[in-house]
Amino acid sequence: MQYDGNLSVKIGMRNYLGSFIVDDANDPDAQGGVQTLIIGQYGTGKSSLMVQMAQKSQYVVKGSKKRYIHNLINGLPTTQYNCRSTTAIWRIRDADLWASMLPGNWKYPGGKKCRVFIHKGDIGRVTPFVMDGNRKPIAVPNLDEIWTYDTSDDLVDHLLIGGINLVVEPQEYRLSANLCDVLLKARAEYVGKAVDERTRDDLEDTPARVRGRGRPLKKKDYSLYAVKPAVWWFDMFNSLMTRWGGLPVIILSDESDDYLAQLASDSHFWLISQWTSWARDFRKLNISMVNSCHGWGLLHDLIYKRSNIKLLMRGTKKSENTQIHYTRMFSQLQTGSMIAEQTNVDFGIAVFGKLSGTVTVRIDGLSGSSRFFDEVTAKEISSHYHIHRPEDTKSAEATTPGPVENLNMKEFVVSEEEEKEE
Repeated sequence: MQYDGNLSVKIGMRNYLGSFIVDDANDPDAQGGVQTLIIGQYGTGKSSLMVQMAQKSQYVVKGSKKRYIHNLINGLPTTQYNCRSTTAIWRIRDADLWASMLPGNWKYPGGKKCRVFIHKGDIGRVTPFVMDGNRKPIAVPNLDEIWTYDTSDDLVDHLLIGGINLVVEPQEYRLSANLCDVLLKARAEYVGKAVDERTRDDLEDTPARVRGRGRPLKKKDYSLYAVKPAVWWFDMFNSLMTRWGGLPVIILSDESDDYLAQLASDSHFWLISQWTSWARDFRKLNISMVNSCHGWGLLHDLIYKRSNIKLLMRGTKKSENTQIHYTRMFSQLQTGSMIAEQTNVDFGIAVFGKLSGTVTVRIDGLSGSSRFFDEVTAKEISSHYHIHRPEDTKSAEATTPGPVENLNMKEFVVSEEEEKEE
């Protein structure tokens, strides 16, 4: 794909590559985790872009990340750099391309191992499937095994290190004890009352009464209330920060406004507030994140402010959250091109290949969705998947990811010949 314009391709590609090539913040000269925002209208290639970012995500162990990217862009030697695969966590949604990354389905250079997770309470109710040529639901190709998990702590303990972990959030979710405690602290702090054992007793034992000025709110047992399944991801962030151990990890989340929304109320509002506090430490904890949505104003304001890199596609509007002042610049973008902006530094044009021959997966049984087929069909499709329960065997993955081959710029663009062959 060629670009003929005024924006710098080298600057754009440098910013784009910097969104998923990171280094270890334990090194005093390293940057650590990176927060990336993708905005674009339907059909602009966001899903293809995120799939490639998940597959190519890595971190530089030996040498400078900036110099590695510089050499990569300019065709200079990169063999002196020691790179390892970053552990990726992908939020599975309906009509998603995640199955394209499974070994056997991925047909482009490179390719990571994958592990699919579904909550143990959803086994038998949530069924991944694809449509065959006759529009008949069938099992997902090359999906041989599904791992179950109980809590977010359990899932973090069994992540495939250096691979891609594909996660379906629990469909009947209530706030965990950890998040209930977070809510209690956040609400009490807001009304100017420290949370100690005496305060907890007051909140739990005192009968409800009209709240006066400065009086702490009566504790609400949020664990009794079902909430949006996507809210579970706050549990996931909490577990990563407390149990992961600092190894570089990247979370890729499409439609992030499902849980990091601009408009939220009650418990959801307080959890977003807490998340923005956690995010201040993501860089030092080597937690990278890619958030994607369809336009400005859908996500909480602090998401924009904490994003190191913005990847802006066709259909994006000018906003105070970007350095670009003309909407016309976005309307002229083609599919497979974007403006890659490093916040408050610079921006340029970047190109990527929109994947061909991808596998689109539907999921029967998601909360709030109509059923696609009957129970008999669901059982027949599920019989093709082996259910792996972590308690049956000890985790067998390595404690550190193995080295990966240095990237080649040709790997980032799908050639026209490949698309024609499809």
